Order: sequence, then structure tokens, then C-alpha cells
Amino acid sequence: PPPRRPWWALQGYIWGVIAMGAVSLAAALWFAPIREAFGPDAWAGYPSQGLVLSLLVITVIVGELRPVPVPRGGDVADMITISTTFVLALAIIGPISLALLAQGIAVLIDDAISRRSPLKIAFNVSQYVVTVMAAHTAYALFAGVPVFSGYTIFDPVGGSGMGYRPLLG
Repeated sequence: PPPRRPWWALQGYIWGVIAMGAVSLAAALWFAPIREAFGPDAWAGYPSQGLVLSLLVITVIVGELRPVPVPRGGDVADMITISTTFVLALAIIGPISLALLAQGIAVLIDDAISRRSPLKIAFNVSQYVVTVMAAHTAYALFAGVPVFSGYTIFDPVGGSGMGYRPLLG
């Protein structure tokens, strides 16, 4: 049989993920505040950034709470959520703090409905926060945009044009 790990290794991992999630969320809220995305100018023009961000937040939450059944060999074996697609779009165009909060709240609601323990809820929310933050950071570094920036729907890849190259050839 494989050797057993000490009990504290799992506890250390769980609390480490929770701490990283809390630090990531705190940094995002401090350096990329949500209030800038929904300010007075956010609702001018079409499509307004307020409308786009609001719709993305709603689809993240609904996508997490309404999983889609995936048949495997005739039986429904898996339930997948579609929220990841929308949270990654939100992480690219909106302030990262909004993406982290939207995904975190969606997971929190889903886990509370499922009656998971508070420690499991904190771990699940934190692992999503860490994952979305890592994805956003990788995107920002690749695209040459600041990690903590505001709303960028009309220029999601900054001046580099990285996102448009595959479309142009």
C-alpha cells in the first residue's frame, strides 16, 4: 500500500489554499476596485460597460447554479457548469476583483445550497479565486496589460494586439 501522509499535510494544504484565496481577493479588491467599473460613466453608450459587466456577473452565477448534464455511455454521469466561460471573459474585460467576487459568490451559494461544511465552502471558494487570479495573471502577462486594471472591453489585449493575431492570419 502507498505510504500514508501525516494528517497535518492535508490541513496545511487546505489552509494554504484558503490563505492564498484571501490574499488574492484582498489584493484584487484593493488594486482593482469594483466601484470604478460601475461609476457614473459606466452606463453611457452602447453597449455600456455597466450592462456588459452586469450580464456577465449574472451568467457566472446562473451558470454555476444550473449545471448541464453530460451523458457518458447512455447514462448521465457528469454535471458540468458553464460559469467558467463567463468568469474568464469577465477576468479579461472587467476588473479582476469583479470576476473573483462573482465566481466566489456563485460557488458560495452553490455550496451553501448543497449544505457543505464551512471549511469545505471556504476551500472551494478559495481554490476558484486562486485559479481565476492565476488565469488572469497569465493573460495579463502574455497580453502586456496590467494585472490590476479596470474595464477593457474594447481593447482586451492592450496595445499589443495579441488576441487579434490568430484572426488575422
